[in-house]
Amino acid sequence: MARKSTAAPEPAPSATSERTRRAIIDAAMETWSVNQTATLGDICDTAGIGRSTLHRHFADRAALLAAVDQQCQQQFTVAALRAHPDDGPGLEAVLRLCQELLEFGQVLSLIFSDNALIDPDGWDDGSRADQGLTAVIQRGRRDGTIDPELPADWIESVIWMLLFCAWQRSRDGGSRRETAALLSRSLSGAIGTRGPA
Repeated sequence: MARKSTAAPEPAPSATSERTRRAIIDAAMETWSVNQTATLGDICDTAGIGRSTLHRHFADRAALLAAVDQQCQQQFTVAALRAHPDDGPGLEAVLRLCQELLEFGQVLSLIFSDNALIDPDGWDDGSRADQGLTAVIQRGRRDGTIDPELPADWIESVIWMLLFCAWQRSRDGGSRRETAALLSRSLSGAIGTRGPA
């Protein structure tokens, strides 16, 4: 008969500890989205904490980067849910998703910058913002709003490249409203049709 473990369960983190942990992750995202080579000391400066506080929550850069990666996944999932990908014609759903993703400038910076720290291709399927993108594209091809002659993988590449262009324009000081309008217009022209077949 197996003996029951007598070890006490790990105590749940306090609300204060959880707020500090989240503040460190937010500071890391803010810092690394501007400078991918920033040190843990730089992140401490942004968060307004000492190194000992950071190390109580994250043993090293890799542990903090893993937490940032997880936060990026969560934000992408939130964007996908807010876009209501199952509603309306396929092209409209794609445009809504891209508009939601454009709101997460720091996350896009971590993905699109040179020597990017975050790679969505390594995310679990259940966490990826584009998990339903293929289905939305197929729906758009069926309902006549997305060009059925374009291969789905090509359409996905076009979507991510135009999202990159929109992120770059926003980063360089372009107006968010104008950038969002340019993104929608360019996507509609690149993958859309004139109306239902």
